[in-house]
Amino acid sequence: MLSDTDIYNELGENIFIAPFNRKNIRGNTINFTASNMAWSLAKQESVVKDGKIEIPAHDTVLVETAEVLHVTQKIGGTYHSKVAIVSKGIGHIGTTLDPGWIGQSLIALHNPSDKAVCIRIGDSIVSVIFYYVHSEARYKNTNQAGQVSVLHSLGIMCSTSETETFHEEWRSNTDLLKEEMFKSPEYKEMCEERKHYNRSLYITKKAGVYGVVFFLFMFFALVAYRGINLYFPITPSNPYTMIIIAIFSGAATQWYPQIAKWAIEFWNVGNGNNG
Repeated sequence: MLSDTDIYNELGENIFIAPFNRKNIRGNTINFTASNMAWSLAKQESVVKDGKIEIPAHDTVLVETAEVLHVTQKIGGTYHSKVAIVSKGIGHIGTTLDPGWIGQSLIALHNPSDKAVCIRIGDSIVSVIFYYVHSEARYKNTNQAGQVSVLHSLGIMCSTSETETFHEEWRSNTDLLKEEMFKSPEYKEMCEERKHYNRSLYITKKAGVYGVVFFLFMFFALVAYRGINLYFPITPSNPYTMIIIAIFSGAATQWYPQIAKWAIEFWNVGNGNNG
């Protein structure tokens, strides 16, 4: 299962999403939102009106996500219900994400209650959990983006504008989808923060190595000083020698984060970055 850290690392590598909204990424999920395309299964017509989607009583509404998703053959996933949605009386969601998928996701929202339930366009309607597949999948996904064939099999005919939306090339072309995500301001901002974090991590590790070396050097410098041997003979044969070395090494690992912090602050100031 991918954590939020894993998801961030895989974005642009094995996971591609557009439009991209980093606020939708949670601890181990990413939320997808409702688009302006939704149809009643019973009436076989659109249920979108005034920026809302109405789910009639005892009916199922099929909602297309606003987000277009592509994962490589290395990633699979599952779709899960959101508490904010099911607490309104909407039935649970349970479906899968195949490796290699590209397109919008078609989400079925069931309303078994006696009253109609409304959700707003742009509301989060489903949470996706990603998984690494143990071996790269050989199966090639052939489903249409947005599951248009499923809609047609149910007798739901899309409007002209909906059909044009589905036929936008970037929604089913991996290269164009990547370009769409890469030019997103939020994705660019995330990439800059990732670079800054990696640079800070590099400096921290370097400071840690230098810190350990410095304290070990100081330790052996003290050992070389004859005055110490007058009170406590520090030699390889002395069993307490390794204990003292461990203490000095431990002190180094405790102190190097502060050294690293100073180094990072110095780096930021030198590069005009006050973050």
